[in-house]
Amino acid sequence: MTIGSVHGTEEDRVSDRDRWVRVGSFRGRIEAETARSALISRGIESRLVGDDGGGTGFPLSLEHQGMEVHVAPGDLGLARQLLDLDE
Repeated sequence: MTIGSVHGTEEDRVSDRDRWVRVGSFRGRIEAETARSALISRGIESRLVGDDGGGTGFPLSLEHQGMEVHVAPGDLGLARQLLDLDE
């Protein structure tokens, strides 16, 4: 038996987590961690994606700089609203 929630059923949320989507891009890890913390405090699971050289501030690749915060597709609208992002 699956119990429904504000964000859909648990089964929906598990399959959503398999398809993370970008909610925002940030210049560095600190900004991204702050955004992620805001989402976590509201019950939205998220993860950081990016290359910051392991926190050194020096990316290992010049093609990708900065950090992205990703959430499940079902949480995208609320996450953007909470972070006040229009991406």
